[in-house]
Amino acid sequence: MSESLKPKDLCGIPWRVAFALQADGWYLRSDIIWHKPNPMPESVTDRPTKAHEYIFLMTKKPRYYYDADAVREENTPGCKAGIESSPGTGSGMSIGTDGERYARLDNVGTVANGRNRRSVWTVATQSFPDAHFATFPEKLITPCILAGTSEKGCCPECGKPWVRAVEKERTFESGSGRSGNMPIGKNGPKLQGGGETLDVRRGPCVQSTTIGWRPGCECGDEPIPCTILDPFSGAGTTGLVAYKNNRAYIGIELSQEYTDMSIKRIKSEKDKFALLELDRQI
Repeated sequence: MSESLKPKDLCGIPWRVAFALQADGWYLRSDIIWHKPNPMPESVTDRPTKAHEYIFLMTKKPRYYYDADAVREENTPGCKAGIESSPGTGSGMSIGTDGERYARLDNVGTVANGRNRRSVWTVATQSFPDAHFATFPEKLITPCILAGTSEKGCCPECGKPWVRAVEKERTFESGSGRSGNMPIGKNGPKLQGGGETLDVRRGPCVQSTTIGWRPGCECGDEPIPCTILDPFSGAGTTGLVAYKNNRAYIGIELSQEYTDMSIKRIKSEKDKFALLELDRQI
């Protein structure tokens, strides 16, 4: 690697690791950008200050457990776009009778109780009082655990996670719009609603409701908490988030100092929880 790098070159280590794992048989499914609104200041004048890191979603098989409902984002309304586009190009834009382009509504044909999580996560860095300087914020770890493991648990025999039993209801709002396409507007250039609202008809809106859980296998055993593995445990943030979300945890760490730190940190959280439960009982 060193022969191909010049002085001041980025090493690209995150992507090199991802590609190495891919070459070793793993599936690289998504690159997620952790956007830091409060990044570490840098005294550089010939490049932008680094304000992001990468998280890679990698799997061992092409089909795997992913709980999209556990990590949905809030829907955002559609907006008028300032981008030139022609109708019928598949660009997600439509042209009104006044010649202006309008973006399709973001929630056309999506789930009413939230849109699918996007690949840019804005999470502020989180301070940590002990002597560890690369601690992830809990809000960054939480969606990884919620999406990658079942809230209900997994089979103790084969390890298959329990999956959501979901009931879906499709509705059509603000006019017919059954095709889900953006209308040019029944009332001319002001679209369907007229006035300043530009109230366009919406396509199918899906209300998804979890009505229970079902096993992902036929073993017939009661579920146990899913296990989270962190091979670089550090200060134990992953273990802390795992515990808060009723998951089991295995952490691997070379440093005895960090191991003691993480055990103390997770035990403190357990003690707080135990005191809270005792207070509730009293």
